[in-house]
Amino acid sequence: MIDQKTIEWIEKLPESVSHIRVRIGDTSLTTVGCIGIEGRHYKDDDSDFSATWCDIDALSQVIGDMLSDGDFGHLHRKARLHAHSKNGKQVRTKSLTAERSERASQLSSEAASIQMLTQGLLSMAAEMRRSLHVLSDSLAWSEHSRKESEEYGLAARADALDAEAYSKALEMLTDENGVEEDPLKIQAANVLGQVASMFTMAPTGAPTTDQVKEWMADKDFFDSMMSEPGIQEAFLNAYVNQTEPPQPDNNE
Repeated sequence: MIDQKTIEWIEKLPESVSHIRVRIGDTSLTTVGCIGIEGRHYKDDDSDFSATWCDIDALSQVIGDMLSDGDFGHLHRKARLHAHSKNGKQVRTKSLTAERSERASQLSSEAASIQMLTQGLLSMAAEMRRSLHVLSDSLAWSEHSRKESEEYGLAARADALDAEAYSKALEMLTDENGVEEDPLKIQAANVLGQVASMFTMAPTGAPTTDQVKEWMADKDFFDSMMSEPGIQEAFLNAYVNQTEPPQPDNNE
């Protein structure tokens, strides 16, 4: 902190010097401390500062530490050392001026540190934004997959219900081997025979049970026929006529 000339000035101080007062500042200087030399009969009650004691051999080091603690060469460019006798009389003074290049270098180093810290914070904020974006995309994709899964499940359930309904319709219109045919099924078979004749141009007639089973096994053919309003009405009429209770004979 102190140069060689200042060290030489300290070494050449007369033995009458009992303490050193240190002042630091820029336009105006302020006392920052007092250094008492051991064995020189200095009374520290003569100063507003409690003296920092040292022997003459360590005086240069202690002065350098006090200048550093007072930000000389960093925040302040000027300093002055006042050498006093034990009676308070000023014996010698020494003015110090910090090199501009040294002070500028220190300020530049601090500015670089602040810039690096700022850049680190900005980089961290950018990384946080990227992480939030990735998380948002992941949540959106998860929601999309969940909806697709639900829709697929509903579609599969609908297909299963359609297949079940078709199977029950097939059971209603066909008989097991050896079971007597229901009149309603016979009427339905007659309707199917009439419908089939329209598609095949064959003569109209009641088909056999085996023919009805073959037609019912062809789901596309059956769905195509049942989409016709006339065919639907014929089936319904046959079903209603079969299930209605017989009307009483009023003539009896």
